[in-house]
Amino acid sequence: MLNFYVAKMRGDDVKAVAAVHARSDILAALAGSDKPIKPGRKPKDPDAPWVLVTHIASGRTSEFLFA
Repeated sequence: MLNFYVAKMRGDDVKAVAAVHARSDILAALAGSDKPIKPGRKPKDPDAPWVLVTHIASGRTSEFLFA
């Protein structure tokens, strides 16, 4: 299992963060979110919610949108 931080975002504001153990970034996003997600990039709309997943060891990030 890998260690990730899953941040629920609204624009550039962090609304909540959870530490998650998962096999991949998408599984971490699913585990750390209470809503369905889909792959995507940070929205241009500053009020749109999205999810930022950070692999703790490498610092690699992935972005997801709420479905």
